Amino acid sequence: MLIEINPLNPDSRAINSVVEKMKNGAVIIYPTDSVYALGCDPESKKGVEKLYQLKNSDPSKSPLTFICDTISMASAYSSQISNSNFRFIKDHTPGPFTFILPASNNLPKILHVKNKTYGFRIPDHRIPQELIKALGRPILSASLKSIEREDEDQFYMYPEDIYSDYSLLVDLVIDGGPGSLEQSTVVDLTDGTPVVIREGKGNVETE
Repeated sequence: MLIEINPLNPDSRAINSVVEKMKNGAVIIYPTDSVYALGCDPESKKGVEKLYQLKNSDPSKSPLTFICDTISMASAYSSQISNSNFRFIKDHTPGPFTFILPASNNLPKILHVKNKTYGFRIPDHRIPQELIKALGRPILSASLKSIEREDEDQFYMYPEDIYSDYSLLVDLVIDGGPGSLEQSTVVDLTDGTPVVIREGKGNVETE
């Protein structure tokens, strides 16, 4: 299913319809302020299992990325966020950044993970922001790579191409307009000092 949603003024009925499907185990593809992403409800066993199957990865070993709409939502899964890290995150959100933090025991049990860290993003894009608000919790997410060149960091710009490749693999594709071909910048905050571990779309300021 391909659903067109205005990225500047998302229709609430369309958003709620997508969220209901996610709660029932749907895996979706949706736009962010960087590349298009796979996503599911982290409280849905069916959705989580399908997401990891699509990524061909083991949830007990794979890094987790939660797409959040506020720092407060993201901090619910962290064992600690120092004042300096909070200021750094605040200065760089919303935006194309993924932050790595120490994990608490509050990660959804359904994920069956023993990760000591987790990643989160607060994208500067209305569609994921509205999905999160309607869902009431983060979206468990992974960057969407080209189905034919999974290991070469090739991404999609056009939703039509995504639908052509993934229509039989996911439950729903959101057409939010052209996407970026550049992933988020990943910043490790686990040791108190920001360390860029992947250069991406976001520019890091560490004054």
